[in-house]
Amino acid sequence: MATAIDSLRGILNGFRDLNSKGIYTMNATETDLLRQILLEVQALSLGGLVDGSVTTPKLADGSVTTAKIADGSVTTAKIADGSVTAPKLNGAQSGSAPVFGVRAWVNFNGTGTVAVRASGNLSSIVDNGLGDYTINFATALPDANYAVVATLSGDSINNGFVQKVRIDTSPQTTNSCRISCLNLIPALFDSTQVSVIFVG
Repeated sequence: MATAIDSLRGILNGFRDLNSKGIYTMNATETDLLRQILLEVQALSLGGLVDGSVTTPKLADGSVTTAKIADGSVTTAKIADGSVTAPKLNGAQSGSAPVFGVRAWVNFNGTGTVAVRASGNLSSIVDNGLGDYTINFATALPDANYAVVATLSGDSINNGFVQKVRIDTSPQTTNSCRISCLNLIPALFDSTQVSVIFVG
């Protein structure tokens, strides 16, 4: 195959050389035919571009640009599981400040038997007593120095009081975080809605 392709390429280059020197002038039909043959030779030299023949190593760095990717062509189904990792989410966004993802979050009802409304990266919540909860992560966080942001709902029995969440730092680990819900007295109480996010 390689010998035949080289022979065709030599013949075509010969015709082009004659044309450039004015020895033989090709008409429009011959020019179109030459162009078509050149395209077919090129396709043959690339192996016919069969399925799977164009692999990542064959694509030069920078040759695949955003402009060459059609709108909507990159779908969720085409992104392999695990290919979008935490480091790849940092740096491609607008602005110069880095972007950090939420490692875990939860919205739960802390009264009676604790009931989780919605969550991410949560394995369980332990009710340690009145207004005292331990949030356990499904996947451990990178280190124990993460930031915790929490809010409480305005429970009727505590209206008029400032409500806050205390982070019990000593049990804060990569696997769990213990929080307490307090009012101004201060006294622990069960809140009907506790929302907590973990960043780090």
